[in-house]
Amino acid sequence: MDNPNEVVPPDFTSDEFIEQRQTFIDLGLTEVQAADSLRSLWTIDNNHRKAVWQQKQREAADAADAAQERADELKRQCDDEDAQFLREERKKNKSKFAPVPDRPVSSCPLILPSLVAVRKLKAHQFCKLWYFSNIGLKEAKASISFAADDNSLALIPSADGSHTFVPSAFAHDKSNVVHDENLSFEQFGQASLRMIDAMTNNSWQQPHVDMHIRFWANIERHEWHYSLLDSQQRALLIYQGNQR
Repeated sequence: MDNPNEVVPPDFTSDEFIEQRQTFIDLGLTEVQAADSLRSLWTIDNNHRKAVWQQKQREAADAADAAQERADELKRQCDDEDAQFLREERKKNKSKFAPVPDRPVSSCPLILPSLVAVRKLKAHQFCKLWYFSNIGLKEAKASISFAADDNSLALIPSADGSHTFVPSAFAHDKSNVVHDENLSFEQFGQASLRMIDAMTNNSWQQPHVDMHIRFWANIERHEWHYSLLDSQQRALLIYQGNQR
């Protein structure tokens, strides 16, 4: 159906409408009056068409709005179901949705000290520097397979005085541990820096960490560290071992 609002009224004075005008002329009207009458009838009919057109346009718009509302409601329901499913999935599989940090590839080797050293540091107990020297880390690496195969448990005291069952590999030190005062200065330098990082990673209080940093830095800067006399270097390392 064409839009009646865009239709142009025809020329009722043209020859095309002679017969229609003649009907009105036979009733006593003039040519002009006959043409005006035809125009009035056409206008009445066109106004009716306009009303029908507008009503259909309103009905079509209402139907489109209703369809859009149904589509929006269906989408909301689907979104709610998806969100509920995602929440449940996050609860069941937390690791699946854990964020992956964007970090550069580390150029530093991974430090894996002995299980005994890890246990001592976690309990904030004294730990020998040897565990963090190159040779101590090599022995720790070599003992990993043994620790994995040893399923036995041992009862050990905790820092608070209670006792806890742990794997035997944690409880017994099977390495040839060297006491701090018997380390070389090279081993001392290797281990002290690594132990500072290990203390920080195991939640040692910052004043305690800072105390070790100052103490070991003073040992490193001491004039006997660079002495030509082995006895003075050894005395400095013995002092370090005893005082810490």
